[in-house]
Amino acid sequence: MRLFRVLTRLVTVVAWWDVSWWIGILFCFGSLCSITAGVLQWLPTAYPSIEFLTDPFVIAGTIGFIRAIIFLLGGMLLVVEAVNANQSDCFGWALKEALNSNRDSARLPSTDEEQGTGSGTQPAETTSDVQPDRRNCTHFNNPDRIKYKIMHIKQFKVEVRPSPGCAQAWKWWPTWQDVRVHYRHEIGFIANLILFIGTAVFLITNILNLPGVYERLPQGVLHGLYYPSFLLGALSFLVSSILYTLEVQRQWWKPAPHMVGWWIGMTNLVGSAGWVWSACLGYCDATWCQYQAFLALVWAPVVYLIGSLLLVYEAVEKWPRNMYTGVRLP
Repeated sequence: MRLFRVLTRLVTVVAWWDVSWWIGILFCFGSLCSITAGVLQWLPTAYPSIEFLTDPFVIAGTIGFIRAIIFLLGGMLLVVEAVNANQSDCFGWALKEALNSNRDSARLPSTDEEQGTGSGTQPAETTSDVQPDRRNCTHFNNPDRIKYKIMHIKQFKVEVRPSPGCAQAWKWWPTWQDVRVHYRHEIGFIANLILFIGTAVFLITNILNLPGVYERLPQGVLHGLYYPSFLLGALSFLVSSILYTLEVQRQWWKPAPHMVGWWIGMTNLVGSAGWVWSACLGYCDATWCQYQAFLALVWAPVVYLIGSLLLVYEAVEKWPRNMYTGVRLP
């Protein structure tokens, strides 16, 4: 019953106004691309007798490049999310206003206009229920949208909603002054920035893996650029996953398996370890090394997909829940 409810929320709630939801969706699609590319690379090694209509490595290289672009977009949005902490569901309004040249059309109604008590004969048009409310940056699908408070819970302390009128303006990218003074002290921002850098480095590997490029790579470039960029990107994912896990835990040494965020960090940690393992095996020419390297490209993104699905679930379930009982924490 619990699993059915989780799957229902994942399928039925399309939180397009929330940057966290978009991050989860992008990493889900990226993980699916990784699984597909990994299977295409592993099959010829595992079953050399199979005849393919076309070279599977060509298809895998193309899919891998698409995956790298998706991961890069997700990494960029992670930085945007960290800069706009506690107002991730303002993303819809921020994007709408960024694309809207007429700023006056986004004017917020006054209190009198909201209640229809203005001097005019017709009440002014209020914010539609099919899009996030800019004043509070919450959506009608959130059952607790009327609550704006800071939750102080025994297990953790998290700011769920900024109070009306005190939320910061939406920022698409941090300034160097913001990073130097404020964000460099936040573990969440550091983790997101490291992962974004990892996705950018990971893009280098996937460019070199494109059809027609990888076949022409000399041994020096293969060992001096291809595998090092793959390894560095995987290590970035690994470090950011560790930071995500530590961020959720009350004490750095005490696991928090009752929190969704902890499982996101752990699944990403296992998936990242698989990519690190695959990158390291690239320097080994033995048959078993190639087999295990390609196999890791299958199971690692599967684990990462689980974490990405949990990201989506966390986005549609804004209030922290106990993983075992499903009950909202007090």
